[in-house]
Amino acid sequence: MLLRHARTSVAPRRHAAEAQEILVRADTLFRAARSQDLRDSIAEKLEGLQRYDLPAMQAVLAVVMWGRSGSLLLASYLDGHDDVIMLPETRGQRLHEFFRDYPSLSWRDKLLGYPAFLPEYPRFFEGDFSISSADYYAAVQACRMLW
Repeated sequence: MLLRHARTSVAPRRHAAEAQEILVRADTLFRAARSQDLRDSIAEKLEGLQRYDLPAMQAVLAVVMWGRSGSLLLASYLDGHDDVIMLPETRGQRLHEFFRDYPSLSWRDKLLGYPAFLPEYPRFFEGDFSISSADYYAAVQACRMLW
């Protein structure tokens, strides 16, 4: 535990310019979603979020995959649980790093910026376990409304 604490305590913080660059990329990712009428989708997400106490949440857990370790199976079990909010299974690998490196970003900016932070960010919303950018954007807006 001491070694882990030592590694995370000396982690580099990113400059505001880098954070701004990520937010510009995120703006591009969500431009189409913002142009849609997402009121029904946001209302649906708000209804689903009523069972959670979002402001009281203090922890984020990332299930990361490693070869054929069963992480996707575990994530699929968690995703089906009524008390769990998840990113798509293969998209949370660098979530902790992003939140650690950009502490000055608001929660909303962190949630919108994370897909643009990943090196493969244009593909965040593609693949077997993907979510559409409009659904993701609507979910972030619903979370923001509850905060």
